Amino acid sequence: MTFTVQGDDTPPSKVAHTSPSGATNEATPTFTWAADPVSTWYKLWVGYNSTDKIFAQWYDAADICFGDNCSVTPELDLPNGDYEWYIKSWNDYGKVWSDGMSFSVGNSIDESAGNLLSVGSWWKFQVSTNTSTTEANMTVIGESNIFGVEGVAIIEKSVGTESSIEYQKMIAGTVYNYNNGQTSAIDDVYYDFLSGPIGTSWSVTESTGIEQYEIVAIEDVQVPAGVFSGCYKVANNKINPSDGSVMSYDERWWHPETGYVKFREHIGLEDEQQIALIEYQIIP
Repeated sequence: MTFTVQGDDTPPSKVAHTSPSGATNEATPTFTWAADPVSTWYKLWVGYNSTDKIFAQWYDAADICFGDNCSVTPELDLPNGDYEWYIKSWNDYGKVWSDGMSFSVGNSIDESAGNLLSVGSWWKFQVSTNTSTTEANMTVIGESNIFGVEGVAIIEKSVGTESSIEYQKMIAGTVYNYNNGQTSAIDDVYYDFLSGPIGTSWSVTESTGIEQYEIVAIEDVQVPAGVFSGCYKVANNKINPSDGSVMSYDERWWHPETGYVKFREHIGLEDEQQIALIEYQIIP
């Protein structure tokens, strides 16, 4: 039988991270890791990756470690994005970095709110261009556990004779899309209209361009389906990443309890498309 006796000259060991890990909505996260019995100081390092530092700070183990765990909550205000963090353990006889742990801010889902895209719900729209008018339909036909996420709505969309299937989860005004074949839990958070006042802006990078969104008004909207009070009017410029030019511009009106009620897109100087809600049924 073999065993090791740790004396005062024992160097520190690499620690194991606990959290944050994966997706979170917390912009000021608490960092927690397993305590090393001989380490006297720890350095927390946070960055966009292993080389782009955002934050680094040394902590006395006596101040932050209790029992088997250590934790700190630095004064950070992290914007939505992907991050990595590391811990350096130190004592008088050595130092060692931990393995990195990744996490993302702004991409988690509050399941307590429930998925508003319930099976059986449907929306019918009138689609008008400069030269034609047709109808578009969106129906939630089922649910799927896709990319490791439970309760994602299977949505059948049709415009005229063309149809497609999309996968979404909509909770408390945020639409999560799962349509690009990614294996991660969340593909992209596209719309978070209800998290900010007028003037709130954000951007989404797509393969076809950069979409820049801004909440420009909160107003009442009248469409064939009725009058919807308190709609968020969101303007979007689609930017060509190669030269910065505006490829298209659209305005969309979003009602918190209904979803989209109106959409207007401008392509070039003359082409315009308008979409208005005709009727709908939302299954609670």
